Amino acid sequence: MFGYLSAPSQTDALCLEAAGNGVYYVGGKVQGTTAPVFSCTPIAPANGFYLGAFTEQPDSVPIPSITINGTLLTATPTFFGDIQWYLNGNILTGETGQTLNATQSGNYTVEYTYTTGCVGSQTSAVQTINLTSVNNVNEKDVFVVYPNPSNGLIQFKGLNKSHDIINISIKNLKGNTVFSTSTYKDNQLLDITNAASGVYFIEVITARGVTIIKVLKQ
Repeated sequence: MFGYLSAPSQTDALCLEAAGNGVYYVGGKVQGTTAPVFSCTPIAPANGFYLGAFTEQPDSVPIPSITINGTLLTATPTFFGDIQWYLNGNILTGETGQTLNATQSGNYTVEYTYTTGCVGSQTSAVQTINLTSVNNVNEKDVFVVYPNPSNGLIQFKGLNKSHDIINISIKNLKGNTVFSTSTYKDNQLLDITNAASGVYFIEVITARGVTIIKVLKQ
């Protein structure tokens, strides 16, 4: 039961009931028989009374975006509805969390959906991921790093200005950036000799997409 410090001018809500799945029902009386507006969920009036349903969800679904950290893809903003990841337009079965570990090259998208209350869905822009390794030297438009493993001085083979390079960064397993440049020159050495030994991810962003290369610093 609801109580008010002062009488409402239009509507008096008399009860609130949890219906499960995040849905609540509220009932009360209205001053007339015209159906009131209650969030985005219709309300059924009957002889001066109404029954409405609402959820704890916002009135609209946010448009998701994808951020990259090594091979980890994260959908933002944080979402409490239904999440579904796609690869090349196909559903990735079981991938319904806020993050996804990319294991294949391709075009990734994520979809946010509300299935109760204010239903609707939004899909992110495509994020292209190219996962390469030292075995891909002969593939068209693929570049590699060498040596791998490395002592901390890393160089590219096959990467040049024709790729329209936007940024190159190297991150550790925690996602911390240990090297970054937006002015890469052909045959430039990437120096992480001062970084600790371990696994790192080189993220190369070009006009064609994002390439992530796993390297080991000894």
